Amino acid sequence: MPAYICRTCGVQHASSAQPPPHCPICEDERQYVPPQGQRWATLQELQAEGRRAEIRELEPGLTGIGADPSIGIGQRALLVQTAAGNILWDCLGFIDDAGVAAVRDRGGLSGIAMSHPHFYGVCVEWSQAFSNAPIFIPEADRRWVMRPDPAVRMWRGTFAPVAGLTPTGLQATADRYMYVPDVVAAIVIGVAIARLATIRRVGIAVAVAATAGMAASCGASSMSRSSLRHSAGDARLGAGAARAAFFLTTLASPHSASTSSTGSRALSASSLTICARNAVF
Repeated sequence: MPAYICRTCGVQHASSAQPPPHCPICEDERQYVPPQGQRWATLQELQAEGRRAEIRELEPGLTGIGADPSIGIGQRALLVQTAAGNILWDCLGFIDDAGVAAVRDRGGLSGIAMSHPHFYGVCVEWSQAFSNAPIFIPEADRRWVMRPDPAVRMWRGTFAPVAGLTPTGLQATADRYMYVPDVVAAIVIGVAIARLATIRRVGIAVAVAATAGMAASCGASSMSRSSLRHSAGDARLGAGAARAAFFLTTLASPHSASTSSTGSRALSASSLTICARNAVF
């Protein structure tokens, strides 16, 4: 029986005669269910659509593995080469002979680990391609394992609480580890820009220009960091740009320099800063 892959998140589920009725990964608050409902594909179908593995040498000993066209949210894997063996850090929802050959040419795989469930992809397929290489998943994320396999090794660990952390397995050290500090920074930047907007010598135009420059800088950084995310990176930037346009409009609105106006501008500038931060991370 085929093991269906969710087209929305790129995570492969356990083998079944029919596509699964739903995808818990997509139903989680960190993802979404498409308006038309869940859509599924087998690995063979994805390959038949012309999809191929894309290999990029990022730096000595570090190789990025993506899919073109992308699948899911445009995930990419990182092959980390070490003297003690190679690790596939994060995974994507695709695999083909060319991708396997590229990893084998670089020394194969000794293990697979993911930062959080959105990167589980077809990790079992990659494991089986390399003599059932162990897949290391934190016990706290056990419920997100959509395709159980003997290669999956659950592990437990501890970490010291730090402001901004959310204890949800490895995600605590992945995309949530800077939420609280970033929000504080966004508020400080927003207040500063709002104050600029109330100074007659500076005015709205300079404040808007300063905010737009900050957003553009973050956007450029996001483009470089998301070079292997393809359409997913573009979509995030597009959504961020739409929100940024709204907040800039509010920031530049011709209100008097009242307390409420300053507060509104501070909120808008802070929101824009958070949008830019979300585009980067």
